Order: sequence, then C-alpha cells, then structure tokens
Amino acid sequence: MNESDSTRPNGVQAMRQIRDAINTQIAGMSYEELALWLTRDPHTDPLLARLAASLTDAKAAEDRASSYRSDAGSSAKRDR
Repeated sequence: MNESDSTRPNGVQAMRQIRDAINTQIAGMSYEELALWLTRDPHTDPLLARLAASLTDAKAAEDRASSYRSDAGSSAKRDR
C-alpha cells in the first residue's frame, strides 16, 4: 500500500464505525424504545429515515384499526 492509499478515507471502516455506534445505542432497547428512538429525531441517514417512516405508517394504521374496532364494538352494543 502506498502512502496515498493510507491517507484516503476508508468507506468500509467508516460504515463499520457508524454501525457499531448505532448497535451500542440500541443494544438493550425494547421494541417500544427502539420505535421511540427511530421516530424521536429526524434522521439524515436514508435507511433510518425510511425505517422511521415505515414505523410511523404502521403505527398510524394500527391506531386506525384499533379505533375502527372500538367504534364497531360500541355500535354493535347499541344495536342490541
């Protein structure tokens, strides 16, 4: 390896450092804590931003389904 190779930024090494830092942060988190971590701050990393968006979309769908079930249950009780 010549000197110019050793002074260039190493993309693989940088990605490993980023991955290790994220792993350290989320290692002991529960699903709820991980969801909060993902949605707490806007992410500049595209992958984390997509994960946060899909988690937010899934939570919204779950909330809609839950409210639909509770609305359907209360109307069924009224019909009796």
